[in-house]
Amino acid sequence: MSFTENINTIVAENRNGLLGIHPRWKRVPLKDIATILNGYPFESSRFKRDKGTPLIRIRDITQGSTETYYDGDFAPEFLVRRGEILIGMDGDFYCEPWQGEPALLNQRVCKVTPDELQYSKQFLRYALPGYLDAIHALTSSVTVKHLSSRTIADIPLPFPTLEEQKKIVAEIEKQFTRLDAGIAALKRVQANLKRYRAAVLKFACEGKFVPTEAELAKQEKRKYETGAQLLARILDEPCGSLHRQSFTASRRVGVDKYWTGGRRRNRSDTQAGKSRVLFGRENSLDNQLICQQAVCKGIGTICHSKSFGVM
Repeated sequence: MSFTENINTIVAENRNGLLGIHPRWKRVPLKDIATILNGYPFESSRFKRDKGTPLIRIRDITQGSTETYYDGDFAPEFLVRRGEILIGMDGDFYCEPWQGEPALLNQRVCKVTPDELQYSKQFLRYALPGYLDAIHALTSSVTVKHLSSRTIADIPLPFPTLEEQKKIVAEIEKQFTRLDAGIAALKRVQANLKRYRAAVLKFACEGKFVPTEAELAKQEKRKYETGAQLLARILDEPCGSLHRQSFTASRRVGVDKYWTGGRRRNRSDTQAGKSRVLFGRENSLDNQLICQQAVCKGIGTICHSKSFGVM
């Protein structure tokens, strides 16, 4: 649907905060300081992808380029050049200066050309979007919102002197340059943070954040037990002493058979003089591994779990 509200009422309410003016300034309808040219309804059957003259459709306004071409004759006034102000008249009412190569003005796109003896093109570029946003917000629709060139023509724009307009534009561009520099700096910081995070993980995985037991022992001038020494000591411990240290008497049960490698073995397999490490898993809901191990040498094995393996 199209816009049906009173534009002057919308400007007076200034709901988006972008429609105010300095007390010294007057207002002027856009039609008094600019001309509006509606796009031409070019035949879609002549639209091409690889030959002809570039054609501007609504979706191309913000991109500043087009992939659609028109293979046919056209009137010269419908050729848009770089920097000319375009407005999309359906959807979101985009307003941008054209950034691409010369291209044709298609229907539902309009071109606004200010009289630069009265009104700066750059000032119009910065002033107009706020009014279009306010109109868009109050345009009812069931599917797609529509904008008419008559509504655009009636927009009451701020009208400072041409000299003031140029000063305002210069200050806006100065501030935008600073904002662009800030955005670029922020992107560099974000990239550095990613590298820092990767370095933190690398140092953590390499154990460089905390001293190792070997380093501490060296600093304190004392001995320490290596992993290999610990394993050798465990393997030398008799099975009975480990059980007395690890298991309570109430959980000790005799084991006649156990599983290893997917098949059942008898306890006589442990009588060949080879050492085996028994490990068990408690029969509980969370299947938590019981961190109690025993090494059995010679005859006899004792374990407290219903299921266990042999290493």
